[in-house]
Amino acid sequence: MCGIFASIGYATDSVDLDSALAALIHRGPDGNNGYRNAENGVVLGHTRLSVIDIASGEQPLYSHNQDTVLICNGELYDHQRLRADLMNEGFSFQTGSDSELILALYERDGLDFTSHLRGEFAFILLDCRRQHVIACRDRFGIKPLFMHQHPKHPSQLLFASEAKALFASGLAKPSLDPVRLRDMLSFVPMDSVFEHVSAVPPAHLMQIDLRTGEQILTPYWSMDLLPQPLADGTTEADLKQSLRNHLEEAVALRLQADVPVGVYLSGGLDSTAVAAVAAKLSATPIETFSISFSDHADFDEALIAQRTAQHLGARLHKVTCQSDDLLTHLEESLWFSETPAVNYNGVGKFLLSKLARQHVTCVLTGEGADEGLLGYGYFKANGQGLSSHAYGRTQDPLSAAGGSSVRQLHETLGFIPQPEMRALFKPAAQRILTRLFHRQHRQKVQATSPLQRLSQRLDREELDRLPLLNKLQTFSIRGLLSPFILANLGDRQEMAHSIEGRTPFLDHKLFEWLAKLPNEWKLRGNVEKYLLREAVKDIIPEEVYSRRKWPFIAPPLWVTKRSGKFMTKLIDTYLSSTALRASGMFSNASVQCMLLAVRTSWLPDRLREKLNNLLLFILTVQIIEKDFVQQFEHNLCKYRQQTQAAYHGIKAAAKQAEAQPG
Repeated sequence: MCGIFASIGYATDSVDLDSALAALIHRGPDGNNGYRNAENGVVLGHTRLSVIDIASGEQPLYSHNQDTVLICNGELYDHQRLRADLMNEGFSFQTGSDSELILALYERDGLDFTSHLRGEFAFILLDCRRQHVIACRDRFGIKPLFMHQHPKHPSQLLFASEAKALFASGLAKPSLDPVRLRDMLSFVPMDSVFEHVSAVPPAHLMQIDLRTGEQILTPYWSMDLLPQPLADGTTEADLKQSLRNHLEEAVALRLQADVPVGVYLSGGLDSTAVAAVAAKLSATPIETFSISFSDHADFDEALIAQRTAQHLGARLHKVTCQSDDLLTHLEESLWFSETPAVNYNGVGKFLLSKLARQHVTCVLTGEGADEGLLGYGYFKANGQGLSSHAYGRTQDPLSAAGGSSVRQLHETLGFIPQPEMRALFKPAAQRILTRLFHRQHRQKVQATSPLQRLSQRLDREELDRLPLLNKLQTFSIRGLLSPFILANLGDRQEMAHSIEGRTPFLDHKLFEWLAKLPNEWKLRGNVEKYLLREAVKDIIPEEVYSRRKWPFIAPPLWVTKRSGKFMTKLIDTYLSSTALRASGMFSNASVQCMLLAVRTSWLPDRLREKLNNLLLFILTVQIIEKDFVQQFEHNLCKYRQQTQAAYHGIKAAAKQAEAQPG
């Protein structure tokens, strides 16, 4: 995995490429290189984390005639077979890098080359002969690819693995968008909170004509979630074996690397299934990594993870994370995630990745199983919604009340993506959310509805052909997976420590097979991921097999000075009247009232919890605003130095370990 940066349409000598790549050093501490093409107005940059072909896999990569240039962040699986096929057809390669296959496939197949790509990736390809650039992202958005479009000159574009590199280039200035923040508070996740910053959508290819500036965005893969009837005579045993075969293939491909590979292990079905298959395929004990919330027993899965590791014969490494750890690493985690939060689970994943990097360079994770196999609580007919992941592990059923908001959602989308939207999309609720913002932003916020952004993510024509369960599944994947799950709990928290996350359940061949499976094999009664449970029953512990969905969330901590000195420091630094005036984003009066309300005992507990999570969201926005808008250059330098120190420490420890006898 790596970090990439590109500028298009700017004078090449105006780009501070060194600074842009320095902003991505954590994604690629093993080296960086750049490329400038003044004739076409293109600058490319790449920072490298060596995983495949450690010796010669530097980028940019060039075609044999040097007229096509590539920078790629990601991993292409099954690359040995593809390379052999291409060599039999007469293609030659300069490196052993899996990314170089993209150049050969593009030369052979043109824009159809994407059909051969299996894995997680984001890349920029410059074709000097045709004078166009291609920006492409994997099918699920596992790897990020942010884009900044100049508001006055739309042919001027910047691309990067993280938004901070866009700003470090000197060609864009960071500012937060209050409308996007309002949409996030309405349960509509955004790709970025920054103005003029978007993302290349998953499973899409963008072509940019360098002569005219024209941009064409085209989907290259269709996510067809319409289940199909089983073939006559298909038995449960057949289905279990097919799923097992697909999963074993996906895991086996992701175990391939020239560096150590481990597995994140919780007490849940998804990570245990991946770890069990990996253990079965590995000739030596696998390395597993787990987190313990030791001061909150209700959220602590460490003992189950320990028993599971023993069952699998795996080595378990555990990071113990207490409330103070979550608070002291919150700012650091947000610098890398660039995403506001309503729970501290992103910080937990940040600390878990820090532990894992001390032992491995790649980790297999369980993300994608809940989306493919209908694992979340909101797939069940009990009123559970996303708030159950923010407020706690159990929630009272949400109101099914109707009204204008429900009618608008049905008219626009044909269904209600999340039960919370019934209330949040009401005009009264939107007025309350608007009043959270500073008065200078209220007119802009009131001018739009969160339904506008939501409808851009969901295709009504696609939705109308699906059963309700698969409509919800579509929202889960298009609305939540890439902008939130894979960002705050995936790539950004992992790559903060230069560790590559690999997601077997998001192997598109496995996913396509699951998509055609009738829903009753995914969700049977109240048992989620039914077929997966049965397919791996013989290799996982009984307690994991019998356990219901247990979302990865951290203990909720009250945003009040009674929570201790670390929370007090955060409140004084970011939620004081002085701090709120400095950012100019939120209403000081509203925030101070909420701080007072969460300290009182006369409000209903559920209301206090909602206010507390609202305060956490505002706190995290305030941190991001100060880090990126007020003190960007300072933080850029600070975190670059921190990454370099951590990297040198890891390398020194590795050399010391190699020198040990035996």
